Amino acid sequence: MPTVLLYGLGAIGGFYAFILSRNKDVELDVVARSNHDALQQHGLKIHSANHGEHVVRPRNGSCSFPSPIRSQLNITHKRIASPPADSLAVFKTPAEATSPYSYVVCAHKALKLDNVIPDALSPAIGPATTIVIIQNGVGNEDPFRARYPSNTIISCVTWVGAKQSSPGVIQHMKSENTELGLFSNASASPEDEQAKLDTFTQLLTSGGTPFTVESDIQSKRWEKVVWNWFVHSALHSPLIIRPHPFPSNKHSQRLEPPHNPHPPRHPLLAVLLHLCGSHDPHPNARSHFHSAGLRRHDARWTGGRTDG
Repeated sequence: MPTVLLYGLGAIGGFYAFILSRNKDVELDVVARSNHDALQQHGLKIHSANHGEHVVRPRNGSCSFPSPIRSQLNITHKRIASPPADSLAVFKTPAEATSPYSYVVCAHKALKLDNVIPDALSPAIGPATTIVIIQNGVGNEDPFRARYPSNTIISCVTWVGAKQSSPGVIQHMKSENTELGLFSNASASPEDEQAKLDTFTQLLTSGGTPFTVESDIQSKRWEKVVWNWFVHSALHSPLIIRPHPFPSNKHSQRLEPPHNPHPPRHPLLAVLLHLCGSHDPHPNARSHFHSAGLRRHDARWTGGRTDG
């Protein structure tokens, strides 16, 4: 039976926790921080345009299984022989893990904490653990590869539209797809890594979510970076017509950006130049990246959000 620890139970993490919980052959544990108490009391609630409404109940906590089921389980121990489908155990920290997992799924925000998260997850990661990274950005795998040089890493780009409307309550819109592939590992057997990737995709299949396996997952990561910038830029562009606070004003709609005698190079062009091999984007590009929620940490651009 595969064992899975999911770290970071925001909107995207909550969605994938729901997907993984649908497989009766998976034992799923999650690390939740700000919404920990809500999950233990009420479970993980999913309102999905594609999957309907569900409640994933915790094996530990006040919102557990009805007494006939509860009496059959030894809920004082994390490992149980046959956990029901649509269930999970909720922890506050990875330190509560008592043994390594088959898969550790990282769905936390990509922040400049390169060594903190990989180190914190060490109680859950053993030599055979596969690390699955579901985040926006580029270079997210590097801190994990540095900390765990021999472990298999599966890199994922998610196109899931979701938000956490209240602690432990996930609203999932129609958008749903996952692109995933292996992150290079010269020390591992290609056959072994492929087998671990195949097992994880089987978990996604049993959860009923679409996905595509990509041979070049890094190009897909860059495509998502550009897409996120484009959406953010479009939503915040001064070219978009917005009502003035005073509708009676005949100049209440702004059609042109303010004059700038030294206009910066278009940030999308800066991204494309960077993708084409430029060692450093245009000097004005940094502010555009930052305004789009992107941060550069060392030699990588990362997204500040993981909510699709």
